[in-house]
Amino acid sequence: MASPDAKMQRPESQFDSDPISSRPTAPIPAEDRSDGKPRLYIDITELASREGRTGVQRVTREILRALLGAPATGYQVQAVHALPGQPYRLARAFTSKLLGDSGQALPDASMAARSRDVFLGLDHSMHTTVERAADLANLRARGVRIWFVCNDVLPLSHPEWFPPEVHVAFKAWLETIARVADGVACISLATQSELRQQLSRLDVPRDKPLALAHFYLGADLAADRDNAATVLPEQASLIERLRKVNSFLMVGTLEPRKGHAQVLDAFEQLWRDNENVNLVVVGRQGWMVEDLVARLRAHTEQGRHARAVSVGDSRRSHSGRKERRCRFDLACPC
Repeated sequence: MASPDAKMQRPESQFDSDPISSRPTAPIPAEDRSDGKPRLYIDITELASREGRTGVQRVTREILRALLGAPATGYQVQAVHALPGQPYRLARAFTSKLLGDSGQALPDASMAARSRDVFLGLDHSMHTTVERAADLANLRARGVRIWFVCNDVLPLSHPEWFPPEVHVAFKAWLETIARVADGVACISLATQSELRQQLSRLDVPRDKPLALAHFYLGADLAADRDNAATVLPEQASLIERLRKVNSFLMVGTLEPRKGHAQVLDAFEQLWRDNENVNLVVVGRQGWMVEDLVARLRAHTEQGRHARAVSVGDSRRSHSGRKERRCRFDLACPC
């Protein structure tokens, strides 16, 4: 699911991240447009304000990094974010940190958007999008094309999988996009089809149809290997045990939609049948999974030959080694 911000953020934050202060510390300069190039403004509000480590924010970070390194022909890429109660601004300090610039970072600057520019809501900043809806509508009226990325529509299609407030926030986010955007790019054709159905149900009035498209997420496995963390002794021991037995791996935050409980049911039946297989669960605890976590802990605490192993961190540098040692993967999106 796409990341709810503030107290409705994804499970890695446990709904208790404190947003950065909304008080400006100093006047900010205006964006320099003397180069004459159109801009691709990329909203990274969640990533910049909370250093989010969810699946959505990992994707946001890497797409931004790729676009900064190889921008669309003729465009200059600018990451932007919005502090609570304030308009969008260039996220220069964050961009410098992302790129590893060793010099002094430029201060954030106000956007100087023009016709032919593009605003891309890449990060999933639900509350900010709703709060800045008038600003987005104003940008569109001035000739800026407004696009958003949609990862899924599960809070609408399966509200039972989420706390009630997530459904409310997601619906408000989607209604806002339906009013102010030119288009939505989905991360799969299936998501595009489901989004079309949800938009039809919302029936938000528009002057012309909302464009829908899709693209596919990629991976940079070489970079993952280069950035791999040091393996601790207890992790090395676990990896060695995985070499010896058929092992199944689930990677992703524990939450109802991913089917961890059903998978554990199946493995408990296999273990009752004396099948020698491992189940490895890599991920942080999300919402509405307290019973599942208790079951996983019971397996590990009772020492059932490490058949069920719950690892509380889904960082890819650690899970990658487990993926290479497991002969079968049950991969869940994060």
